Amino acid sequence: MDRLWILVEWVDGNNVFPDYGVVNVDPLTYNDYDLTPGRVILIRARHETTARTGKILTISESKYNIKAHKRLLQKQDSQVKSVLSMCMQTIKGIKSDSMYLPGIEMSSSLSSLPGAPQIVAVDNDSTSSDSDSEPPRRLYSKRSLGSPSVHKLIDQSGSSRRNSIAHSSTTTISMHSSTPLSMLKPEVSNKKKVTKADIATQTENQDSEIDLLENNLRKLYSLFLSVIGRLEIQKAAETVIMDRTIMRDLKKHISSEAIARNVNNMSLDEILDELKTAMSERDLIARRLQDELEATPAKQICHAQSNGIPVTPPLQEHIYCAQTMNNDIDTRNSSSDEMVSIGSGYATIPARFLNEIDWNSYTTATRQLLKSVFSRKVLATHSLTGKRSPAFADKPAKKRLDPKLVDDIVKTVSLRCGVPERLVRNSITVKCTDEAKLYRNRQFYRHALRESRQNNENISPETSISSVESLAIH
Repeated sequence: MDRLWILVEWVDGNNVFPDYGVVNVDPLTYNDYDLTPGRVILIRARHETTARTGKILTISESKYNIKAHKRLLQKQDSQVKSVLSMCMQTIKGIKSDSMYLPGIEMSSSLSSLPGAPQIVAVDNDSTSSDSDSEPPRRLYSKRSLGSPSVHKLIDQSGSSRRNSIAHSSTTTISMHSSTPLSMLKPEVSNKKKVTKADIATQTENQDSEIDLLENNLRKLYSLFLSVIGRLEIQKAAETVIMDRTIMRDLKKHISSEAIARNVNNMSLDEILDELKTAMSERDLIARRLQDELEATPAKQICHAQSNGIPVTPPLQEHIYCAQTMNNDIDTRNSSSDEMVSIGSGYATIPARFLNEIDWNSYTTATRQLLKSVFSRKVLATHSLTGKRSPAFADKPAKKRLDPKLVDDIVKTVSLRCGVPERLVRNSITVKCTDEAKLYRNRQFYRHALRESRQNNENISPETSISSVESLAIH
């Protein structure tokens, strides 16, 4: 029988996240009962004198499949770590800005959350036939934080720590290269067996910890949305005088209870997508500001010339450098604005957008392509199929997106990211739903501002002054 590749989770450490390894074993060394997923066995590396305790996760004859499964588990751990780090950064930002934002309070339970754990991952590959320096490929979807596989991953980490403690307290085995592993089986037979009642109790405790982590993440995201809503209200109040009733309606719309209800209806994948979209928009705004700052000296010099300010030789040289820089920027922008076709050729996008697309995540790539092909209003008023939703039978059916453009986007993302077309279409449906919600919120704010302007035109100046004073007191 040929040698087998197994994916093991090392249980001889106390890591927060599981530590995985890819091992090549000889089936003749173990019994058939030992080489089954879920079993804990002793494994000795080729160039090491001591053995390690590992729990078998996957068994396969192909090393490529085992490594792909390992990368999937590590990506799931990195997603959880990134969510925790973003939440902690949000808390620090809110703490630093709380003195400038009146009315924002943070609960003590959220401020006492622990920091983001560290991920420890070691690849104990016994052979060097395959290159480990090869960059990982995108083979699986990342919308799996809420799936049972993550719960299984966390359950395995907890059970691994318990098995390592029990094993270290009962027996210590000294392994040698010439000693077969099957000879050591009677020595470890004194290990205490775990009953079904113990397993049920441990599973309940782990489920409660997972639920507590998810609740804390949702609370942090709700607080983040509340801060954004209050900032928008403050900006609207600075631009126009708003009536007290309209201000009260707006505050109800961004109240913590309403935001909490909306966040509870969202999945963790949707929350991650919204945060990634906000971060990409922030990077785009920073890039635009940088371009404006680079072009600012030339604009100032041209303004000085138009005002009759004498230009000295150093200033002329500065003008020449500024004009050269502007010409380079214009040339780069003209070359980057060329339209490139994707898929079958019906959909065309600028080459600059195509180069900035993140192909590591199929959801992010789908959203970026949708924004470059369709407008936000079209995404809010159209759907993927154009059929009426069975959950909202009383609402009229939306218009259907152009099937040819949609097929080009689906084929491009499926080919670049290596995911099924079904997942890409689901991402398009979620994006249309999110844009519809944002479109309704924008319509509500515009309607409220329009009514406030009409009320301000109909009232006398004395009444407006009294309303401003009442708002200040309130």
